[in-house]
Order: sequence, then C-alpha cells, then structure tokens
Amino acid sequence: MECGRQVANFGAGPAKLPRSVLLEAQKELVDYKGLGISVLEMSHRTSDFTKILNTAENLMRELLNIPENYKVIFLQGGGSGQFSAVPLNLIGLKEGRHADYVVTGAWSAKAAKEAEKYAKVNIVHPKLGTYTNIPDPSTWNLNPDASYVYYCANETVHGVEFDFVPDVKGAVLVCDMSSNFLSRPVDVSKFGVIFAGAQKNVGCAGVTVVIVREDLLGFALKECPVVLDYKTQAMNGSLYNTPPCYSIYIMGLVLEWIKNNGGAAAMDKLSLIKSRMIYDIIDKSNGFYVCPVEKKSRSRMNVPFRIGSIKGDEALEKKFLEKAVELNMISLKGHRFPVGPVQVLEGRNEVSLEPSLLQAEQPVLIGEVLQPSDHLHGPALDSLQQLRVLLVLGTPELDAVLQTVLVLGIALTHVQDLALGLVELHAVCTGPPVQPAKVPLDGIPSLQSDCTTQLGVISKLVEGALDPTVRVADKDVEQCRSQYRPLRNAIRH
Repeated sequence: MECGRQVANFGAGPAKLPRSVLLEAQKELVDYKGLGISVLEMSHRTSDFTKILNTAENLMRELLNIPENYKVIFLQGGGSGQFSAVPLNLIGLKEGRHADYVVTGAWSAKAAKEAEKYAKVNIVHPKLGTYTNIPDPSTWNLNPDASYVYYCANETVHGVEFDFVPDVKGAVLVCDMSSNFLSRPVDVSKFGVIFAGAQKNVGCAGVTVVIVREDLLGFALKECPVVLDYKTQAMNGSLYNTPPCYSIYIMGLVLEWIKNNGGAAAMDKLSLIKSRMIYDIIDKSNGFYVCPVEKKSRSRMNVPFRIGSIKGDEALEKKFLEKAVELNMISLKGHRFPVGPVQVLEGRNEVSLEPSLLQAEQPVLIGEVLQPSDHLHGPALDSLQQLRVLLVLGTPELDAVLQTVLVLGIALTHVQDLALGLVELHAVCTGPPVQPAKVPLDGIPSLQSDCTTQLGVISKLVEGALDPTVRVADKDVEQCRSQYRPLRNAIRH
C-alpha cells in the first residue's frame, strides 16, 4: 500500500529508486510470486533465483546491446572493490605490470592509488590543479607497454563527465561507469572492462555489475582473492559465492523500468533536460550561483555549485540547504571535498522530471529570498506554497522534448500532476522560445489537491501565452486520460 511522506531525494548513491519499483518490491517482499517466501530468504541455488539472475542479465544485455563475447557478472564490494579487482585481473596481460590512468576526480584518483599496490601506474596527463575539466586527449602520454588504460566516465564528487570514449590506440580500455551507467547508449565493444556499482543508477547497494571481454579472462595474479577473480565468477555464473540476491532482484526491476521508459536513449534525453534546467539557472544568476566545472566537461548526472561566489558563502549555503529540507528536498549537501557543499544529483535515471522541476525552482527561490530582485512579487515571497514552477516544453536539439516556460501560482506539491499531464499530451515545441508568462497572482483560485482543479488553473494561467509555441496532434489529446482534459484549453492547434 502506497503511503507515507514522499520527498525529492537527490542522494548520490544509494540514490532514488522509481516509485513503481519500490511498490513492486513492497508487494512481493513477504510472498514472492506466490512462493510463500521472500527473495530475502531465497536460496541462490534454486531455479526461482536463477530466473531472477537470468532476467537481470538478459535485460542488461538488451539495454546495452552487449556482444556475445562479453561476460556479465554480478559481484560484491562496490566500485572500491573493483579498484583492486581491475589491476589484479588485468595487470598480468603484459609483462612489466604497467597501467595507464586518467585521473579527473576523486574516484579515479582513489582507483589509481589502489592500483599502485599491484602495478606501475602512469598518470597519462599533467597533474590537474583542480578537477574541473577533462584533460585534452592530445596531451595524454599513453604507455605502449601498459596492460590497460583506466578512466572514470563521470566523477560524482566533482561533477565532471566524459562526453566521448577515449581513443587508446587499441589498448584495453577499462571504465568505471558507476555514476552514469545506463544513462545513455554505450558501444560496449570499445571496452575491455566496464564496471558499475548499482546503487547510483540501476538499483540499490550491494551488487556491482562487471562486463568483461572473454579474452581478458584467466590473467589474474596469483594473489587475487578468488571472489574477485573474473574468470572464476564468470565460469560459475556469478554464483561462486552467495551473491547479493535481493540487490540483484531490485536491479532487475529497475532495468525493466528503464526498458519500459524508452531505454538508454530515453534516459540520455531525460538527463540532458534535467541538467540543462539546473545549469541554465546557475549561468543566468549573475554569479550568485557558481558551478566550478568548465562547460564542456559538465556532468549530466550531478551538478556541484557554490552560492554567493566561487568560494561560497557558508551562511547562504546553510540557508539554501535548510530551505530545501523545508520543501522536502533532501541529500543536496555536497561531498566533503572542496567543490561546494551543495550538489544537485538530478541526472540519475530514477530522479524523475518533477523533482527536477522542484529543484530547478529551489535555486531561484532561494536567490530571491536572499537577494531580492524584480522576478517575484507580493504573495510569491510571502509563502513557500505558491511559487514559480518551471515547466519544460521543448529543446531545439531534441525531438518531442521540453523548453522552459514560467507559470505563477501552482503549488509545488502538484508539479508531478502537471508533468504527467504534459507527458500524456506529448507536447512538442515547434516555435521559438517564449519569455515567462507574466500572470498576476491576484484572483488565482485557492490551491486544491484535486488534479483536475490544478490543471484547470494552469490552463487559465497559460492561455494565450503559448499560442506560437505548443502544437499537439488531435489524436494525442484524445488518448489522454480524462483528468488531463483541462489542459486542452491551453492548446492551440
């Protein structure tokens, strides 16, 4: 039964899970598919768990189009465990025990340090003074004797993300994709090893996915613990030791959710929408919000920023975080590393559009409360319940996606209803971007919990403001659920 408080959770990992996944897990917790037992107490040697395991692997292969000559194994130990497992399994590929590392943030730095226990590590680029950009590949000094080249696709702490796959001249390429796994399509054939802790993007803590090319198996050092030996685990179908059964089950549900919501390509579009909303607010704040990451290296998955200046104003940042909690937005406090105490982790696949809308509003709201300007007036400053709401209605780069329009007077608690209505209508931006609609707050109907009433208010507010912008096919409107019909008043065909 769905109940209890709901918040917008921006945690880095463990991170937000889709509501439908949580409800499905809740339904099956005590009695899994009529078996009379929970997955929590199910033997990993049973045919029932084999089905769970195979379902997760098959979905993974389908979503990433994994070639047949790659093994998919589910391990324990998280990404940190793979910092050891990678050199232990691959450094023996060549004599000399050399390994190349691209260090662009906290996690790749930790991986390189751990690898020094087993390998002669070469940092392929000049040492970075700050982790705010991806070093130009033309400056990389790759060692031809290296057994592999390692990089982290997205640095959660520092908000730096690769938007390309490095060309390593035929060397074995290893990637930590924990932070952006399945957030976009990936050509797996370009990699020797991909690993990802599930808790950031595809499930809960406890299971780590490793995708390894078959010809790289069997080179583990003799000192490699057997549970970290890729060949041993692959040959035993991830069942050499008791696997994290429930975590694999949850991951399977999340993978099914990703598939049903358009797959990796759809996750990529959604991540771009959400991150651009936040970056637009930061970049248009006249320095009130500052993201230290160079624009070309900015992450779609997490957005670190300071408030007040590049070094941050502790009082303002404290106020920001307090206000966020008041608005039911949690886990926005950044990492202990000096990239800023505020970090928006809105790019996660499971962080849906509506919490991102809330988060996009929050920096503007706090900016107005702490640094008043002419954007908000009267009642909008008096109440946290009547705020500006950012609606997404399209971007020029993407088909059938959304552009920012401002509407006044809609309760934050009903943004989800609004977002669902817009998605149901398949709104497409075909005209030029419009400026925020200037709608007075006076005379707006009192905010109700009823979805139809809320959308009726929205229709009234935006009527006439979106004429050149929104086009919706008749057939799409007719397919909408009845509670979204009031939006038809705001549409011009």
